[in-house]
Amino acid sequence: MKPYTQFLVAALLMALAVSVSAAPLIIPRDTVIPVTLDRALGSATSRTGNAFYAHQVDNNNSGFPDNTKFTGNIDSVTRASGNTAGQIGVSFVSAKMPDGTRIPIVGQLTSLDSNSVTTDSSTGRLVGSSNASKNNLKFAAIGGGAGLVLGQVIGKKPLIGTLLGAAAGYLYGSKLAKPAVGRDVSVPAGTQFGILLTEDVTIPQDRYMPSNAANWSNVSYPTSGAGPIGPGWQVTFNNLQPVMSGDSLMVPFRSVMDSIQMPFDYDSSTRQIRVSDYESQTLQTIGTRTASVNGRNTTMDAPSRIINGSLYVPASFIELLTHRTAYWNQSSRVLRVE
Repeated sequence: MKPYTQFLVAALLMALAVSVSAAPLIIPRDTVIPVTLDRALGSATSRTGNAFYAHQVDNNNSGFPDNTKFTGNIDSVTRASGNTAGQIGVSFVSAKMPDGTRIPIVGQLTSLDSNSVTTDSSTGRLVGSSNASKNNLKFAAIGGGAGLVLGQVIGKKPLIGTLLGAAAGYLYGSKLAKPAVGRDVSVPAGTQFGILLTEDVTIPQDRYMPSNAANWSNVSYPTSGAGPIGPGWQVTFNNLQPVMSGDSLMVPFRSVMDSIQMPFDYDSSTRQIRVSDYESQTLQTIGTRTASVNGRNTTMDAPSRIINGSLYVPASFIELLTHRTAYWNQSSRVLRVE
């Protein structure tokens, strides 16, 4: 091969390598990520809307890097009373990468036993069974003398899978088992379970190239029509619209938080917002310009306020929570956080 031809081939290979490395990695739906619960949950104390956290079990070939942390949301709580067993319904809304990048996800609770997951032989990743997404599992107290432990219910039989770990208990499918009446459920820290992705997840390749990417045959790289996807969100507004207060952009808080899938807790009695993450807890009292991050005060551009019955915050508060910059396009009425 002539030197000039060799140069052209090398240049083409380098360009191809650059284009592949810049493309985002698509983790397909039905992937199951094994995780460990960071702090205990209990139907006697948990509240709907609260966030909770779990971290990924290392070396599981899910596509997420080791040390990825996941945020879950408590969607429903049933407290034990009379003939009612304690239950906690949850979903999963975001993954926090080791470099701090937050990736939105849509996931649900699943067991890790062999009836719920299989292993893809070509990639080594866990995949949910055909019925896994329909199980609608909850943490719950189970009867039959089992007490307040956790596990997976298969048919009419409770099955304790070893993959769930020593602190495991029953994952309750509401139509599959008789609950333990009058008992609250307690889910200890260290409990292992799975997050079943119900939508594809996009990971920017400039943020993370998985160590086993060369072995992945069932991942998708867009080849046209899209450039690298950055770690951010595009927020559009329907009924509630951002407004200007002097030089500050005020945005409807719940609309933005729902769009970026970041859980929060609002206490109407104290008029206080609380947003918790692994490394920080942010508190903000409505009507003030101060946000407290781990006890350290930060001054926002403008005070938060209630407008026509809805909570509005300055865009700088969203930037504080996401560690990103908010860009407002007045003509398109779109807020980008990136």
